Amino acid sequence: MRRFKGLGRVLMILGLVVAGTVVTATPAMATVVTTCSSLCFSVDGSGNYMYKEGVRINSDPRFYVSNYGHLQARWRSGGVDRYRNSTQGYITNQETRWLNLNVTVDPYTYVCGRFWRWNGSSWILPYGNWQCIKTHP
Repeated sequence: MRRFKGLGRVLMILGLVVAGTVVTATPAMATVVTTCSSLCFSVDGSGNYMYKEGVRINSDPRFYVSNYGHLQARWRSGGVDRYRNSTQGYITNQETRWLNLNVTVDPYTYVCGRFWRWNGSSWILPYGNWQCIKTHP
């Protein structure tokens, strides 16, 4: 009888160790976080790894609105601010336009975005300057 109690304890401890290993080894799921003002800015990532960021015009979806220009991304990596521009294209209020990043950012910093439009003589920010989302470690 004692042997079975001891064996039960060993199996229980072994089960807890295996369960703890499975939980620890499971990768974090990607999360899309969005902030909106006149433009909705989204970041898709997991931990400090950012897959992509996106932009969508924040207006009544019953009426189609679009604007032509490019998204500019900013993030901090290795203590240095880094930037990337998308190609020129349309953004709308119907869907998010994504820019692939595939970068690792510093912990507790921000990933930011803004949209530039050419008005015929200069680049303007029709929806305001940077919108930022804080990352996690």
